[in-house]
Amino acid sequence: MRSVLVAALCVSAAGAAIQAQPVTTPVELHVEIFGSGPPLIALHGFGGNIYTWHAIRNELSAGHTVYAFDLKGFGQSPKPRDGKYSVYDQSRLILDYIARHSLKDVTLVGHSFGGGVALATAVELEERQPGVLSKLVLLDAASYKQSVPWYIAALRVPIIGSLSQHVVTSRKQVKIALEDAYYDDTRITKKQIDAYVAPLLQPGGKYALRETAKQIVPKDIDAFSGRYAHINVATLIIWGRHDRVVPLANGERLSRDIANSTLVILERTGHIPHEETPDAVRKPLADFLR
Repeated sequence: MRSVLVAALCVSAAGAAIQAQPVTTPVELHVEIFGSGPPLIALHGFGGNIYTWHAIRNELSAGHTVYAFDLKGFGQSPKPRDGKYSVYDQSRLILDYIARHSLKDVTLVGHSFGGGVALATAVELEERQPGVLSKLVLLDAASYKQSVPWYIAALRVPIIGSLSQHVVTSRKQVKIALEDAYYDDTRITKKQIDAYVAPLLQPGGKYALRETAKQIVPKDIDAFSGRYAHINVATLIIWGRHDRVVPLANGERLSRDIANSTLVILERTGHIPHEETPDAVRKPLADFLR
């Protein structure tokens, strides 16, 4: 396994067409690179980090060089107080990395909020750089206008969002979110909670979480989701039937909007299938990536 690397991600013209304002300050995203073969970029969900892929690490890296990113504001990545935490802001950083490193035959894998980032990145590549993107994997991806869980909604309210983070401990916040995300919350582990609590205790961690919550559903999502039909690459969509965070109806809609897609529905599974029921994820993922 290659050592953990930090990639300097400076904004370039690669992502200029995405709607949000250009990023003007360089941001160094933390990325772990392992495996060998064509590039596979893995993007975690809201409140997550690279740890989320631990149970399917072998499937991701079989035949691929995996670039597992901590998105801006999460994990070991910087958490600047610049307010730029939308899916478009995150996608521009990934697009710039792809362009500066001349990555080709790219597979994108995204979960939840990271799935939204993957969709934004895929649309941009398909429309402006056809041939760069090879495959797309979406797990319970943020994709259409929807309501958000109460604990995310609370973070979006001025003053109350900040106050709630002081009144409720970070450990309790993570535990609440995981229990809502899981179908069977007895599968939640202490190691898992620890992995997601630690970044919140870093300077800027709570700020980044609030800013991401505020921007988690883009204002133009109805118009933007109309561009999903421009995605022509083979796409695997994996969804927990009992997802209470992003409903299965969104996954079914995605499968209709992306013509060359396959939808796999996992029983007795919630919003984080690759952590809650990794055995059910491994075979369809491995078959698709081969």
